[in-house]
Amino acid sequence: MWSPPKALPLLNVAHRQIGTSGDHFQIFLSGGERRRLSFATELLSDPDLFFCDEVTSGLDSYSTLNLISTMKQMATDHQKTIICAIHQPSSEILLGIKGERLMS
Repeated sequence: MWSPPKALPLLNVAHRQIGTSGDHFQIFLSGGERRRLSFATELLSDPDLFFCDEVTSGLDSYSTLNLISTMKQMATDHQKTIICAIHQPSSEILLGIKGERLMS
């Protein structure tokens, strides 16, 4: 049985303080932090089907590859279905999903 919280460290959001700036606590998340946090919270409900629209938009290369790797692991190891819309994917993203079904 897949345990969603175990997948969270793969996204580098577990045990990480976000939303602070300088000496003042502010409720502020960057676009990439919001995307990673949104995806991580969806994992908690353990759905069988994920619809992801522009899930890599606003992420740096490292976070993008980490997220693609996590999604691939979810699909292959945990039989999750993942449908993504990714515009202008980089070659690294395409290599990360090699062997999966791509549609244009």
